[in-house]
Amino acid sequence: MYRRFICFPVEAEGGRRSVSTFEIEDEAIYVVARLSGEGNDRLPDKGDFQLTDSEVRDILALDRAYDRFMLIVNAGGPVDLTPVAGVGNILVASQLGVEMGAAVADVLLGISYPSGKLATTWAACDDYCQLGDFAQPDDTRYREGIFVGYRYFDATSWSARSSGSSGRSISRKSTCGPALNVHRNVLCGRNFEYYSEDPLVSGLFAAALTRGVQAHPGRGVTVKHFAANNQETNRYANNSIVSERALREIYLKGFGICMREAAPRALMTSYNLVNGTHTSESLGLARILRHEFGFGGVVMTDWVVGGDLLTSGAKYPGPDPAKVAAAGCSLFMPGSKKDHEALLAGLAGGTVTREQLERNAAYLLRTLWEMRICQGLKP
Repeated sequence: MYRRFICFPVEAEGGRRSVSTFEIEDEAIYVVARLSGEGNDRLPDKGDFQLTDSEVRDILALDRAYDRFMLIVNAGGPVDLTPVAGVGNILVASQLGVEMGAAVADVLLGISYPSGKLATTWAACDDYCQLGDFAQPDDTRYREGIFVGYRYFDATSWSARSSGSSGRSISRKSTCGPALNVHRNVLCGRNFEYYSEDPLVSGLFAAALTRGVQAHPGRGVTVKHFAANNQETNRYANNSIVSERALREIYLKGFGICMREAAPRALMTSYNLVNGTHTSESLGLARILRHEFGFGGVVMTDWVVGGDLLTSGAKYPGPDPAKVAAAGCSLFMPGSKKDHEALLAGLAGGTVTREQLERNAAYLLRTLWEMRICQGLKP
Protein backbone atom coordinates (compact mmCIF):
# COMPACT_ATOMS: atom_id res chain seq x y z
CA MET A 1 0.00 0.00 0.00
CA TYR A 2 1.42 3.41 -0.98
CA ARG A 3 0.25 6.83 0.12
CA ARG A 4 1.67 10.28 -0.41
CA PHE A 5 2.90 12.01 2.76
CA ILE A 6 3.19 15.80 2.86
CA CYS A 7 5.26 17.26 5.70
CA PHE A 8 4.73 20.76 7.10
CA PRO A 9 7.39 21.66 9.75
CA VAL A 10 6.15 23.98 12.47
CA GLU A 11 8.40 25.62 15.06
CA ALA A 12 7.29 25.22 18.64
CA GLU A 13 7.16 28.32 20.84
CA GLY A 14 10.56 29.49 22.05
CA GLY A 15 12.37 27.57 19.33
CA ARG A 16 12.90 24.60 21.68
CA ARG A 17 11.54 21.94 19.41
CA SER A 18 10.19 21.44 15.88
CA VAL A 19 6.90 19.62 15.39
CA SER A 20 5.64 18.20 12.12
CA THR A 21 2.15 17.70 10.66
CA PHE A 22 1.58 15.04 8.00
CA GLU A 23 -1.52 15.09 5.80
CA ILE A 24 -2.70 11.92 4.07
CA GLU A 25 -5.87 12.58 2.06
CA ASP A 26 -8.57 12.76 4.74
CA GLU A 27 -6.22 11.70 7.50
CA ALA A 28 -3.84 13.73 9.64
CA ILE A 29 -0.95 12.90 11.93
CA TYR A 30 0.62 15.32 14.38
CA VAL A 31 3.95 14.45 16.01
CA VAL A 32 4.98 16.03 19.29
CA ALA A 33 8.63 15.31 20.07
CA ARG A 34 10.64 15.99 23.19
CA LEU A 35 14.35 15.57 23.71
CA SER A 36 15.38 13.45 26.67
CA GLY A 37 18.76 11.98 27.34
CA GLU A 38 21.73 11.22 29.51
CA GLY A 39 23.24 14.15 31.39
CA ASN A 40 20.20 16.46 31.55
CA ASP A 41 16.89 16.43 33.37
CA ARG A 42 13.68 17.71 31.86
CA LEU A 43 11.82 20.90 32.81
CA PRO A 44 8.20 21.29 33.94
CA ASP A 45 7.74 24.04 31.33
CA LYS A 46 5.75 24.49 28.14
CA GLY A 47 7.77 23.01 25.33
CA ASP A 48 9.03 20.20 27.56
CA PHE A 49 6.77 18.45 30.07
CA GLN A 50 3.84 20.66 29.09
CA LEU A 51 2.47 21.35 25.61
CA THR A 52 2.97 24.80 24.13
CA ASP A 53 -0.03 26.97 23.32
CA SER A 54 0.56 26.49 19.59
CA GLU A 55 0.74 22.69 19.99
CA VAL A 56 -2.58 22.66 21.83
CA ARG A 57 -4.14 24.93 19.20
CA ASP A 58 -2.96 22.86 16.24
CA ILE A 59 -3.78 19.48 17.77
CA LEU A 60 -7.34 20.50 18.66
CA ALA A 61 -7.86 22.09 15.23
CA LEU A 62 -6.71 18.94 13.42
CA ASP A 63 -8.85 16.74 15.66
CA ARG A 64 -11.91 18.79 14.70
CA ALA A 65 -11.05 18.96 10.99
CA TYR A 66 -10.18 15.32 10.29
CA ASP A 67 -12.32 12.24 10.84
CA ARG A 68 -9.17 10.16 11.20
CA PHE A 69 -6.54 11.94 13.25
CA MET A 70 -3.66 10.55 15.28
CA LEU A 71 -1.45 12.34 17.79
CA ILE A 72 1.99 10.72 18.09
CA VAL A 73 4.09 11.54 21.15
CA ASN A 74 7.75 10.79 20.50
CA ALA A 75 9.21 11.44 23.95
CA GLY A 76 11.37 9.72 26.51
CA GLY A 77 8.87 10.31 29.30
CA PRO A 78 5.38 11.59 30.06
CA VAL A 79 4.02 14.81 28.61
CA ASP A 80 1.06 16.57 30.20
CA LEU A 81 -1.67 15.93 27.62
CA THR A 82 -4.50 17.33 29.75
CA PRO A 83 -5.39 20.12 27.26
CA VAL A 84 -5.84 17.56 24.45
CA ALA A 85 -7.25 14.67 26.48
CA GLY A 86 -10.29 14.52 24.20
CA VAL A 87 -8.25 13.30 21.21
CA GLY A 88 -9.35 9.76 20.43
CA ASN A 89 -6.14 8.31 18.96
CA ILE A 90 -2.86 8.92 20.79
CA LEU A 91 0.23 6.81 20.12
CA VAL A 92 3.15 6.97 22.59
CA ALA A 93 6.32 6.16 20.65
CA SER A 94 8.96 6.64 23.40
CA GLN A 95 12.05 7.50 21.36
CA LEU A 96 12.27 4.32 19.30
CA GLY A 97 15.22 5.56 17.27
CA VAL A 98 15.90 3.77 13.98
CA GLU A 99 12.83 1.55 14.50
CA MET A 100 10.50 4.53 14.77
CA GLY A 101 9.43 4.76 11.13
CA ALA A 102 8.73 1.07 10.65
CA ALA A 103 6.89 0.76 13.98
CA VAL A 104 4.62 3.75 13.34
CA ALA A 105 3.94 2.59 9.78
CA ASP A 106 2.81 -0.82 11.10
CA VAL A 107 0.32 0.90 13.40
CA LEU A 108 -0.98 3.26 10.70
CA LEU A 109 -1.45 0.40 8.22
CA GLY A 110 -3.19 -1.82 10.76
CA ILE A 111 -0.40 -4.42 10.87
CA SER A 112 0.09 -3.90 14.62
CA TYR A 113 -2.32 -2.71 17.28
CA PRO A 114 -0.46 -1.83 20.49
CA SER A 115 -2.64 -1.30 23.50
CA GLY A 116 -2.60 -1.63 27.25
CA LYS A 117 -1.65 0.44 30.24
CA LEU A 118 1.64 2.29 30.45
CA ALA A 119 4.25 1.30 33.03
CA THR A 120 4.40 4.87 34.36
CA THR A 121 1.51 7.16 35.25
CA TRP A 122 0.86 10.04 32.83
CA ALA A 123 -0.86 12.79 34.79
CA ALA A 124 -1.33 16.54 34.83
CA CYS A 125 1.74 18.50 35.92
CA ASP A 126 0.22 19.67 39.21
CA ASP A 127 -1.11 16.23 40.16
CA TYR A 128 2.28 14.62 40.82
CA CYS A 129 3.61 14.23 44.35
CA GLN A 130 5.44 17.40 45.38
CA LEU A 131 7.01 16.17 48.63
CA GLY A 132 10.50 15.06 47.60
CA ASP A 133 13.43 17.05 46.27
CA PHE A 134 14.45 16.69 42.64
CA ALA A 135 17.39 17.93 40.56
CA GLN A 136 19.20 19.36 43.58
CA PRO A 137 22.89 19.99 42.91
CA ASP A 138 24.32 18.23 45.97
CA ASP A 139 21.83 16.54 48.29
CA THR A 140 18.50 15.22 47.01
CA ARG A 141 16.15 14.21 49.83
CA TYR A 142 13.63 11.49 49.06
CA ARG A 143 11.06 12.94 51.43
CA GLU A 144 8.17 11.15 49.72
CA GLY A 145 9.42 7.83 51.12
CA ILE A 146 7.66 4.89 49.51
CA PHE A 147 4.93 6.98 47.87
CA VAL A 148 6.34 6.91 44.37
CA GLY A 149 4.38 6.59 41.12
CA TYR A 150 1.60 4.04 41.37
CA ARG A 151 1.71 4.11 45.18
CA TYR A 152 0.74 7.77 44.91
CA PHE A 153 -1.71 7.25 42.03
CA ASP A 154 -3.44 4.01 40.93
CA ALA A 155 -1.70 0.65 40.21
CA THR A 156 -0.53 -0.25 36.69
CA SER A 157 -0.74 -3.47 34.65
CA TRP A 158 1.92 -4.98 32.41
CA SER A 159 3.30 -8.01 30.58
CA ALA A 160 6.93 -9.14 30.76
CA ARG A 161 6.61 -11.57 27.82
CA SER A 162 7.72 -9.05 25.19
CA SER A 163 10.89 -8.24 27.14
CA GLY A 164 12.02 -11.85 26.97
CA SER A 165 11.44 -11.91 23.22
CA SER A 166 13.38 -8.68 22.83
CA GLY A 167 16.26 -10.07 24.85
CA ARG A 168 16.55 -13.17 22.67
CA SER A 169 17.09 -10.91 19.63
CA ILE A 170 20.21 -9.28 21.13
CA SER A 171 23.37 -10.98 19.91
CA ARG A 172 26.26 -8.99 21.39
CA LYS A 173 28.65 -10.69 23.81
CA SER A 174 27.89 -8.26 26.63
CA THR A 175 25.19 -5.61 26.91
CA CYS A 176 25.31 -2.47 29.09
CA GLY A 177 21.77 -3.01 30.27
CA PRO A 178 19.04 -3.54 31.22
CA ALA A 179 18.73 -0.33 33.22
CA LEU A 180 15.97 -0.62 35.80
CA ASN A 181 16.08 2.47 37.98
CA VAL A 182 12.66 3.54 39.17
CA HIS A 183 10.82 6.47 37.56
CA ARG A 184 10.89 8.45 40.80
CA ASN A 185 10.16 11.71 38.98
CA VAL A 186 8.81 12.13 35.46
CA LEU A 187 11.38 14.85 34.78
CA CYS A 188 14.40 12.54 35.08
CA GLY A 189 16.20 12.85 31.76
CA ARG A 190 17.11 9.19 31.64
CA ASN A 191 13.67 7.71 32.29
CA PHE A 192 13.50 6.70 28.62
CA GLU A 193 16.11 4.06 29.43
CA TYR A 194 14.30 2.74 32.51
CA TYR A 195 11.13 0.68 32.68
CA SER A 196 8.64 1.89 35.23
CA GLU A 197 7.64 3.69 38.38
CA ASP A 198 6.86 0.25 39.82
CA PRO A 199 9.87 -1.74 41.12
CA LEU A 200 8.03 -5.02 40.55
CA VAL A 201 7.48 -4.19 36.89
CA SER A 202 11.08 -3.00 36.57
CA GLY A 203 12.49 -6.14 38.15
CA LEU A 204 10.39 -8.58 36.16
CA PHE A 205 11.03 -6.79 32.85
CA ALA A 206 14.77 -6.72 33.53
CA ALA A 207 14.72 -10.40 34.51
CA ALA A 208 12.86 -11.34 31.34
CA LEU A 209 15.30 -9.44 29.14
CA THR A 210 18.24 -10.94 31.03
CA ARG A 211 16.97 -14.48 30.48
CA GLY A 212 16.41 -13.71 26.81
CA VAL A 213 19.94 -12.43 26.24
CA GLN A 214 21.69 -15.06 28.35
CA ALA A 215 19.78 -17.87 26.67
CA HIS A 216 22.46 -17.48 23.97
CA PRO A 217 25.72 -19.22 24.89
CA GLY A 218 28.45 -16.72 25.66
CA ARG A 219 26.07 -13.77 26.14
CA GLY A 220 25.65 -11.62 29.23
CA VAL A 221 23.98 -8.47 30.49
CA THR A 222 25.14 -5.73 32.82
CA VAL A 223 22.25 -4.67 35.04
CA LYS A 224 22.46 -0.98 36.05
CA HIS A 225 22.57 1.54 37.80
CA PHE A 226 22.87 0.27 41.39
CA ALA A 227 21.25 2.22 43.08
CA ALA A 228 18.92 5.21 43.73
CA ASN A 229 20.08 6.83 40.50
CA ASN A 230 17.05 8.97 39.76
CA GLN A 231 18.26 12.29 38.38
CA GLU A 232 20.84 13.57 35.90
CA THR A 233 21.56 16.92 37.58
CA ASN A 234 25.11 16.72 38.99
CA ARG A 235 24.94 13.02 38.28
CA TYR A 236 28.59 12.35 39.13
CA ALA A 237 28.42 13.66 42.69
CA ASN A 238 24.80 13.96 43.79
CA ASN A 239 23.86 12.42 47.13
CA SER A 240 20.53 10.56 47.31
CA ILE A 241 19.27 10.82 50.89
CA VAL A 242 16.77 7.99 51.28
CA SER A 243 15.39 6.00 54.20
CA GLU A 244 16.18 2.30 54.50
CA ARG A 245 12.51 1.38 54.06
CA ALA A 246 12.17 3.36 50.83
CA LEU A 247 15.54 2.08 49.63
CA ARG A 248 14.53 -1.54 50.15
CA GLU A 249 10.88 -1.33 49.07
CA ILE A 250 11.38 0.90 46.03
CA TYR A 251 14.94 1.44 44.82
CA LEU A 252 16.55 -1.96 45.52
CA LYS A 253 13.47 -4.14 45.02
CA GLY A 254 13.76 -4.46 41.24
CA PHE A 255 17.44 -5.36 41.42
CA GLY A 256 16.69 -8.12 43.91
CA ILE A 257 13.98 -9.55 41.66
CA CYS A 258 16.27 -9.55 38.63
CA MET A 259 19.18 -11.13 40.55
CA ARG A 260 17.11 -13.93 42.04
CA GLU A 261 15.10 -14.74 38.92
CA ALA A 262 17.66 -14.33 36.14
CA ALA A 263 21.24 -14.32 37.56
CA PRO A 264 22.73 -11.61 35.31
CA ARG A 265 26.44 -11.87 34.51
CA ALA A 266 27.35 -8.36 35.66
CA LEU A 267 26.10 -5.31 37.54
CA MET A 268 27.08 -1.66 37.20
CA THR A 269 27.07 0.71 40.15
CA SER A 270 25.82 4.27 39.76
CA TYR A 271 27.61 7.61 39.80
CA ASN A 272 25.66 9.03 42.72
CA LEU A 273 26.15 8.66 46.43
CA VAL A 274 23.56 7.11 48.75
CA ASN A 275 23.36 8.68 52.20
CA GLY A 276 26.84 10.16 51.87
CA THR A 277 28.73 7.22 50.33
CA HIS A 278 29.41 6.56 46.66
CA THR A 279 27.45 3.47 45.62
CA SER A 280 30.64 1.90 44.26
CA GLU A 281 32.27 2.31 47.70
CA SER A 282 29.28 1.16 49.75
CA LEU A 283 29.89 -1.95 51.87
CA GLY A 284 26.24 -1.90 52.89
CA LEU A 285 24.97 -2.10 49.32
CA ALA A 286 27.61 -4.75 48.54
CA ARG A 287 26.37 -6.94 51.42
CA ILE A 288 22.77 -6.66 50.23
CA LEU A 289 23.82 -7.50 46.68
CA ARG A 290 25.97 -10.53 47.53
CA HIS A 291 24.36 -11.95 50.66
CA GLU A 292 20.67 -11.07 50.32
CA PHE A 293 20.23 -11.06 46.55
CA GLY A 294 22.72 -13.89 45.98
CA PHE A 295 24.54 -12.11 43.15
CA GLY A 296 27.61 -14.04 42.00
CA GLY A 297 28.67 -12.05 38.94
CA VAL A 298 30.98 -9.14 38.22
CA VAL A 299 30.48 -5.72 39.79
CA MET A 300 31.81 -2.76 37.80
CA THR A 301 31.64 0.99 38.18
CA ASP A 302 29.94 3.30 35.75
CA TRP A 303 32.40 5.08 33.46
CA VAL A 304 34.34 7.40 35.78
CA VAL A 305 36.11 9.25 32.97
CA GLY A 306 38.47 12.00 34.09
CA GLY A 307 38.28 11.22 37.80
CA ASP A 308 38.29 14.41 39.87
CA LEU A 309 37.71 16.50 36.75
CA LEU A 310 34.05 15.45 36.81
CA THR A 311 33.55 16.38 40.47
CA SER A 312 35.71 19.52 40.60
CA GLY A 313 34.03 22.09 42.82
CA ALA A 314 31.36 19.64 43.96
CA LYS A 315 30.46 19.05 47.59
CA TYR A 316 31.44 15.39 47.36
CA PRO A 317 34.67 14.10 45.78
CA GLY A 318 34.79 11.28 43.26
CA PRO A 319 35.14 7.63 44.30
CA ASP A 320 38.45 6.25 45.56
CA PRO A 321 39.56 3.18 43.54
CA ALA A 322 40.90 1.48 46.69
CA LYS A 323 37.58 1.93 48.54
CA VAL A 324 35.75 0.74 45.45
CA ALA A 325 37.83 -2.45 45.40
CA ALA A 326 37.30 -2.90 49.16
CA ALA A 327 33.55 -2.89 48.50
CA GLY A 328 33.91 -5.84 46.12
CA CYS A 329 34.08 -4.14 42.73
CA SER A 330 36.04 -6.12 40.12
CA LEU A 331 36.30 -3.42 37.43
CA PHE A 332 36.96 0.30 37.88
CA MET A 333 35.83 1.57 34.49
CA PRO A 334 37.45 2.54 32.27
CA GLY A 335 40.54 2.64 34.49
CA SER A 336 43.74 4.70 34.21
CA LYS A 337 47.31 4.81 35.45
CA LYS A 338 46.21 7.18 38.20
CA ASP A 339 43.51 4.74 39.31
CA HIS A 340 46.07 1.90 39.35
CA GLU A 341 48.43 3.95 41.48
CA ALA A 342 45.61 4.84 43.90
CA LEU A 343 44.73 1.15 44.21
CA LEU A 344 48.34 0.21 45.00
CA ALA A 345 48.50 3.00 47.59
CA GLY A 346 45.31 1.72 49.15
CA LEU A 347 46.73 -1.79 49.30
CA ALA A 348 49.90 -0.52 50.99
CA GLY A 349 47.92 1.60 53.42
CA GLY A 350 45.39 -1.05 54.38
CA THR A 351 42.33 0.45 52.70
CA VAL A 352 41.93 -2.78 50.73
CA THR A 353 43.42 -6.21 51.37
CA ARG A 354 45.09 -8.56 48.93
CA GLU A 355 42.48 -11.16 49.84
CA GLN A 356 39.71 -8.83 48.69
CA LEU A 357 41.51 -8.06 45.44
CA GLU A 358 41.88 -11.78 44.75
CA ARG A 359 38.20 -12.30 45.49
CA ASN A 360 37.28 -9.51 43.07
CA ALA A 361 39.49 -11.04 40.39
CA ALA A 362 37.91 -14.46 40.99
CA TYR A 363 34.42 -13.09 40.25
CA LEU A 364 35.72 -11.70 36.97
CA LEU A 365 37.57 -14.86 35.93
CA ARG A 366 34.61 -17.08 36.75
CA THR A 367 32.29 -14.91 34.69
CA LEU A 368 34.69 -14.98 31.73
CA TRP A 369 34.81 -18.77 31.98
CA GLU A 370 31.01 -19.05 32.17
CA MET A 371 30.67 -16.86 29.07
CA ARG A 372 33.27 -18.96 27.23
CA ILE A 373 35.32 -15.87 26.47
CA CYS A 374 38.56 -17.38 27.72
CA GLN A 375 38.45 -21.06 26.83
CA GLY A 376 41.71 -21.81 28.67
CA LEU A 377 40.32 -20.73 32.04
CA LYS A 378 39.28 -23.33 34.58
CA PRO A 379 36.31 -22.90 36.94
